Amino acid sequence: MSSSLHFKRCHDQACRATEQFVDAYYAKMDESREQLPLMYEEEATLVWDGNPILGQKALGEFFGSLPPSSFHVSAVDCQPVKHPAMNGRVQICVLVVVCGTVKFQGNPQRNFHQTFILKPRTSYYQAQWKAVQGCFSYQDWAQ
Repeated sequence: MSSSLHFKRCHDQACRATEQFVDAYYAKMDESREQLPLMYEEEATLVWDGNPILGQKALGEFFGSLPPSSFHVSAVDCQPVKHPAMNGRVQICVLVVVCGTVKFQGNPQRNFHQTFILKPRTSYYQAQWKAVQGCFSYQDWAQ
């Protein structure tokens, strides 16, 4: 298989994984936030507006502390990347970039930018992607 064909196949897979992940992530953020930590690896790291949150348990506590939200995604981009896995192998992961707006209850609407690195996890029934790292930041100044 040529390297350009291999890249195209990896990119197509990355796009499908990204679409599914992003749709599920922001639906859970707005509607069933208690399920959101399950979209992260157990030892995942999320930096939320400069504040690091480490691991599923801490992520669950953090997400639970946020007021109700309404996210609107306006742009998504993805790219397959080589990422060193914990066991020393290099694995194809997906770098995801999301832009949009968010309105947390009691606060003005703001622009945001969020990135994820997704890692494939294969179960008996299907492959699923989980975030191993992420970063959320506002793209405007708070009013």
